[in-house]
Amino acid sequence: MNLRYVTNSPYCRKVAIAARLLGLEKRIEMLNNETDFGDAVRSQNPLKKIPILITDDGQPIYDSSVIVLYLDNLSDGKGLYSKDAHQQARVMTNEALADGIMDALGPLSQGKKLFPAEQISAPRIAHQRSKIDKGLAALEGALSSSMKDAGAIAVASMLGYLDLRDKQPWREKHPNLAVWFFAFAATTPGFAETAPGKL
Repeated sequence: MNLRYVTNSPYCRKVAIAARLLGLEKRIEMLNNETDFGDAVRSQNPLKKIPILITDDGQPIYDSSVIVLYLDNLSDGKGLYSKDAHQQARVMTNEALADGIMDALGPLSQGKKLFPAEQISAPRIAHQRSKIDKGLAALEGALSSSMKDAGAIAVASMLGYLDLRDKQPWREKHPNLAVWFFAFAATTPGFAETAPGKL
């Protein structure tokens, strides 16, 4: 399998951590897509978004949550998603919430590069900031120190991205989440190796 990635993407980090936890990293060839957002990406993902996993039979898979689920299904019962319907919904909700926070951060951290001036007005910025703040508040009491599932991976990748791109002191407002993040980072194989700039 091949994984097209870019170095600082939290979505790519999510996939890389999941692969390590599932013991699949040696089956995946990492292809840095930092300088190639042209025809290769368009031909494999019409949305031109990274990451893209190319399976052994040549099928492109995107986005990051779909890739993590695919890898989970390839693993030998190590499971990043619970078999219990309620627990699986909790994991996937945490994953979706983390992805949504990352989506909201994009216009704030890279607004002038990616969006026309009229799309980064004060009300729009406030709207995106509200999503981030409310999302973090919802996660404040939702995670336990033992969690190593797809939702936890997404949350940790998102928090690492906040540290990289956002200037707001999220730890002060969400101390429980800060403690959880420290514990996850210290006990999760591959977390340090996938930090921004190292992937």
